[in-house]
Amino acid sequence: MSLDRPQALDIGDPGRLEPGIHLWFAASSRRNQQLERCYSCLSPDEQDHANRFFFERDRASYVIVHALLRVALSFVSGCDPRSLLFERGRWGRPRVEAPPDALPYSFSLSHTDSLVGVALTTDGPVGIDIEPLERRIEPLGPAARHAFTDAELQWLATFEPGQMGERFLSLWTLKESYVKARGTGLFIDPTSFSFRPDEDPPAFNPPPDDTRAWDFYLLTGRPTHVTAVCSPSPRKTLFLHDGAELLFNNPLLKRRAAV
Repeated sequence: MSLDRPQALDIGDPGRLEPGIHLWFAASSRRNQQLERCYSCLSPDEQDHANRFFFERDRASYVIVHALLRVALSFVSGCDPRSLLFERGRWGRPRVEAPPDALPYSFSLSHTDSLVGVALTTDGPVGIDIEPLERRIEPLGPAARHAFTDAELQWLATFEPGQMGERFLSLWTLKESYVKARGTGLFIDPTSFSFRPDEDPPAFNPPPDDTRAWDFYLLTGRPTHVTAVCSPSPRKTLFLHDGAELLFNNPLLKRRAAV
């Protein structure tokens, strides 16, 4: 599936989103003024967590993706970004606790050193994972043997060495998106389910304990990253939005940063 050109949204007109899965992407900017704007709308706990990162790139991606989540939820619900409260479920998956207008929305986050993404929907759980194509990997190394089934490893081995890296990341992001959508974290064996990313949509063989039907979206069109999205069936429309526009041209954030 190709990523279309980002849609322009009027950030002063909240709540007008069509049914489906809405994705916001933004570069992990490290410009001081932009980071200050994002930092200003985080909760005290989030700010404290951000301050504990050793590397500035890790701090920047954390700050931006959590600010993007808050501003996106603010956009669709009409609430103040800083009024949002989150709680964690049984397996540690975060969800909206307050205010009431934001409760219908499920979300998922993913961040890398260069790109962050937020997925929002009112149609059940959602999972998103982003990986950079420049990531250094051994396509058939220890990580692959830990996460992939024998069938997936055999599928990977059919490609030339120069093609294996992107195929590895296709499998990896699909698996991560599924785990995030289910909200189980590390409590599910990654070899208990499998994919064939070369089919459209990707073919999925679920684990024995999961009888729910899922749909997967493997996104191409960005020359630097691979993105996968998971959501319960039926299949939905994906909407791509400009996260940087929402974050850095938002008058509310500009006012907060100036305070």
